[in-house]
Amino acid sequence: MRRYRLRLCFFLAAAGALMAQAPIGNIAGTVTDPSAGVVANAAITITNKATGLKRETKSGDNGLYLAPALPAGDYEVRAQLAGFQQLVREAEVITGSTTTVDLQLTVGAVSEVVTVAGTASPIAYDSHKIDGVIQRNQIENLPLNGRSFLQLAFLEPGVGVGTQSLAQYNAQFGVSVLGGSSSMTAITVDGGNVRNAINGGTAQNFSQEVVEEFQISAVNFDLSTGIAAGGAVNIVSRSGGNQYHGSAYYFFRDNNLSAYPALRRNPFAPDPFFARRQTGFWLSGPIKKDKLFFFFNLENNNQDSVVTVQPASTFFSNLAGNYSSPYDGLQPSVKFDYRINDRHNLFLRYSHDGNKSFGPRGGANLPSNWLVNRNWADQSILGVTSTFTNTLVSDFRLAYHYWNNRNLFPGENECPGCIGLGFPSLSIQGSGVTVGNTTNAPQGRDIRRYNLVENLTWQKGAHRMRFGGTFENSPFSGFWAFGEPAAANVFGPDLLIQNRIPIALWQLPTQFTTNADLLKLPVAAFALGIGDPSQPPPFRAANARNNRRYHVYWQDTWRVKPRFTLNYGLSWQFESTLANHDLDKPALLAPIMDSLEPTRKDWNNFSPSVGFAWNVSKDNKTVIRGGFGIYYDTRELSQRLGERAAIGPVGNGRQQIVSTSIPNPLPAIPSPLPGALPAVPTGAPLFFTLPTGFTVANLLQILPQVKAQTA
Repeated sequence: MRRYRLRLCFFLAAAGALMAQAPIGNIAGTVTDPSAGVVANAAITITNKATGLKRETKSGDNGLYLAPALPAGDYEVRAQLAGFQQLVREAEVITGSTTTVDLQLTVGAVSEVVTVAGTASPIAYDSHKIDGVIQRNQIENLPLNGRSFLQLAFLEPGVGVGTQSLAQYNAQFGVSVLGGSSSMTAITVDGGNVRNAINGGTAQNFSQEVVEEFQISAVNFDLSTGIAAGGAVNIVSRSGGNQYHGSAYYFFRDNNLSAYPALRRNPFAPDPFFARRQTGFWLSGPIKKDKLFFFFNLENNNQDSVVTVQPASTFFSNLAGNYSSPYDGLQPSVKFDYRINDRHNLFLRYSHDGNKSFGPRGGANLPSNWLVNRNWADQSILGVTSTFTNTLVSDFRLAYHYWNNRNLFPGENECPGCIGLGFPSLSIQGSGVTVGNTTNAPQGRDIRRYNLVENLTWQKGAHRMRFGGTFENSPFSGFWAFGEPAAANVFGPDLLIQNRIPIALWQLPTQFTTNADLLKLPVAAFALGIGDPSQPPPFRAANARNNRRYHVYWQDTWRVKPRFTLNYGLSWQFESTLANHDLDKPALLAPIMDSLEPTRKDWNNFSPSVGFAWNVSKDNKTVIRGGFGIYYDTRELSQRLGERAAIGPVGNGRQQIVSTSIPNPLPAIPSPLPGALPAVPTGAPLFFTLPTGFTVANLLQILPQVKAQTA
């Protein structure tokens, strides 16, 4: 695994909540009498105000109590003991945080009830992590442009959110934490992994209405986070309660309501068309009061935008225009919460994301160079929370995730009458125009992921210990046929004129409007993909088709003093196919490598962590935190698969060959201008610094033969 540097951080929190990476939260505190002496064996009842969920515990000999593994929401905390009045306080549980609710009992009859107005402070007084949480009330009131769930990261300091191409994979936005690569940010929903293992980012999108809380971990992660070093995002989904609630919505945005998408207005397209229509509804409530609840959401996204293409060359000015780039998506989600009894609760959720788009991979090329992108993603997850004793609580998750993605060339249905449709990728030098198949397609993948997650919390005196782990099994298959059928640089008419070469030598038109016009352009150089596009490549494919991830941890939160908490722990993680452990390195690397043996598996991925939280002020508004840890990251699967094709046996997987190594198989092609421009003899490399008689038509003629010879 790739090791990051030691993370050392001190942080001063003056009015914010700092949370750990977990899809649940805790309530903890100390029970005291009027003289500030600790009170043991006080009965504590914690009740979720929306669902009636109850958790009962008692204060220990040191007066401490803990209610771990609570769903996010509003709670009532009630304490009672003979000889004291009952005390009731309200508290809010935030994802991954411990809400401190200290209870000072007053002498009196137990039948008397004292209610403390106001909600306990959400500041975490026992954590050294640097995290942030965006809650439901914020989410409901944020005017997000596009309503993507990952846009919520905009609100956190040190986090950058960048747009992604709708025509590439399934991430509309990328999240970078503290300057790290957005592709390495871990993304989980209710504890289940939904990260795109191929290139990073999310493999599934969720409606903003599904999100109860949005959590980002930046520095000094909780050890339950798993394999991550560059940032982690965790989403907690919404649940139903004892009251029926619902909403229907329609969001509309068009070019009349949008800012111009550039710093300077393009005179060719002063007001480009755009329309986004997002419709949906959600409904929640009880199926059986205090027992069984539901939440359902359905959202449809219909977007029509245009990409303005304005070639810099007058030879291609007839191709200028505003070309339609549509996106259509559907996202249903349903969740059930069931209270088995006072000690056991479970939830079951299913979410789907299906979408199709047509657009450029990047830039503003002509539509024949665009991609048709289709996604079908599902997540199913089961969660069970069990209270074995007043001091031992288990939180278990079983998740399944499936992602089917296809990145394909357009056809007549998507691009009727488009110039260059089905051609090799042609980059026309000097004209700023690219037509034909994009170079990074077709490609696709089917990735399945099975997650088992277990977190146990045990309170023992002043120590709150958490331990558990994660197992993930992720089989996959796919294909990546880059360079199909070829990618070429060709001499454009503007470049020829600049070098005083008559374009009439190739009978080039003054306006390029048809494929026949493209066939006349002289070729400068080209490359093509050859070989089996299967992923993983065929040789020993079974060794590379599955990745298993293991992660176990133990950590302790030790309340050394009422205002000082020490955190420490150790985790271990391992990935079975992080590298190509079954392939020798090629002999050409011998001069720069000590050994050509396969990369060895690293079993020594231990992550120690230690930190503190010090509540320095009596008003409980200032906390100083410090800590360090060693963290390990994964790597993008595309890197391992590309290497596997490169260092495997000859003929294994997809490779690229360039025209410098391809001899001309055609009869000698005479010079278009004898004495000034070269001829192309039979057998000569097909790489040219000056234009020749070898044209796009000749390239299409030889491609079948070249591919057959190199198969």
